[in-house]
Order: sequence, then C-alpha cells, then structure tokens
Amino acid sequence: MNYRIFDEWLLLQAGEEYDLKTVSEFLSSFAIENAKKDWINGKLFVNRHPVEEGTFLRKGDTIQIKAFEKEEVDFESAEGLPEIVYEDEFLLAVNKPAGMIIYPSSKEGNGTLANLVAHYYREKGYKIAVRPLHRLDADTTGLVLFSKCPFLQPKLDRMMRDKDIHRYYYAFVEGVIQKDGVIREPIGKDRHDARKMRVSKDGKYAETHYRVVKNRKAFTLLECRLETGRTHQIRVHLAYIGHPIVNDTLYGEPFDNLEFGLQAYRIIMEHPITGKTLRMQVACRF
Repeated sequence: MNYRIFDEWLLLQAGEEYDLKTVSEFLSSFAIENAKKDWINGKLFVNRHPVEEGTFLRKGDTIQIKAFEKEEVDFESAEGLPEIVYEDEFLLAVNKPAGMIIYPSSKEGNGTLANLVAHYYREKGYKIAVRPLHRLDADTTGLVLFSKCPFLQPKLDRMMRDKDIHRYYYAFVEGVIQKDGVIREPIGKDRHDARKMRVSKDGKYAETHYRVVKNRKAFTLLECRLETGRTHQIRVHLAYIGHPIVNDTLYGEPFDNLEFGLQAYRIIMEHPITGKTLRMQVACRF
C-alpha cells in the first residue's frame, strides 16, 4: 500500500484489497476493534471527509489517519546508543548485547535496552514512547523490534502473537547433532526452582524446529525456529534432548572462555503498511 506521512497523519491510498470494504473492516485489518469510535472521531478521514464505521471505501480513496502522537520518551536515557539494524517511520530493530535485559522494573530504572533506545530517541528528537514488541533473555543477544507508531501497535502485537513475525535463532549447543529435527514437548514451570521451566505433561504445548548448521568438535551450531513462544523454550527443549546451550548455567554447565550460546539473528516479516517482505539479520557470533 502506498503511503505518505504529514506531521502526525498517515495518508494511505486504498488498493484493491480495500475496494468496497467498510471503514470498520479496514480498522479490523489493523486489529483496531474495541477503539473504533476513538479512531474514527477526529482521527480518520476519507478523501478529507469525516466518515462512519459503515462507510464503504473504494480503490484509490485517500485514507487519512492520525497514526502518530507526540509523546514523551518514557524511560531514562542510558549512556551510549543501540546498534540499529533497521529503521523506518514505523519500526525500529536493534541488536541487543549480552547481559542486558529489555526494560527496567520501573520507569526510573536504567541500564537496559529500553534506556539505550530512549537515549537514541532523544538524540534524534523523536517524541515517541519506547515500545518493545517482544523480549529476549538477558544473556541472549540479537534482534529486538520496537514499534514507533501507536496506530500500528495492535496489528504488530497480533502479528507477533500469530507468529507472522518469524524469528530465527542460532543455538551453539553441547554435543554433536547430525540431523535436523523438531521437538514437540509441553513446557511448564519447574516446581523445584522458580527460575526454571521444564518439559512437563501438564505444561503448555511447545514446538521447536532445528537445523544443523555446523559441527565443531564436541559442539554443534543450530538454527532454531519457534512455532510457539514459551518462556526459555529453546533452552528447555535443547537441554531435554541432551544438548543444552553452551554456558547455560541454568539448564546446562558453565564453560570457561565461551559465551552464552543463543542469538536471535534473523527476523522475517511482512511490513504492516506496505506489505513488502522485510529481512533483518545480524552476523553469527559463534
């Protein structure tokens, strides 16, 4: 879909996919359900005219949405700037370093990825709240997505929930694995250690696909893809089959002079506005 941005307004030109669709159906495609009236009243116009939920769109109509809000950056700034992998008006992807959590326990906290992004937003003069779309464990490095557009937040959340944002991981594991495979085992909380998860018949269904990239003596580099998003899923599943992540002291053993062996290295997704395929990637650390 073609778009232009003017100040806080997003201007879209309706294509074939919205011909004879109602404004309500248009908003539903962006996962705007419960707030339709709010988006329509004073925030959505078609061909410069106010509209109602039942108004029909035609191919070529100009849809004008107040998609951006001038907001205060809502975290403290940290020293330094994040490594930017991708950015446009709607999305930001950064490469999270090892040992850093995504956001602090309070807005006054510091030393997290959200604080680095807050510093970047202030440096650029952006009036944007810091909105991470997902999390990574503290020791896991790699790509984290942020939403820069309040209007798109519901759609991006839905895409993340429905696994339409495809995330790929490198897992450097103990032992030699010769063949690709799939692990389908439910994951639940470990009753004996509040920090841990475990494979449990009473847990939630979890599915991890892995592909052998390279064998290195007593270790294997895998590419992993998740069909579900359970806490510690890759770590739990690989430990369950006897190949824990290298230096995962929660589910495996410590190794001197080796870093934690999990990296979120690639994201593939459809752009929420243009529909074009986005591919974001960082180099393998292992």
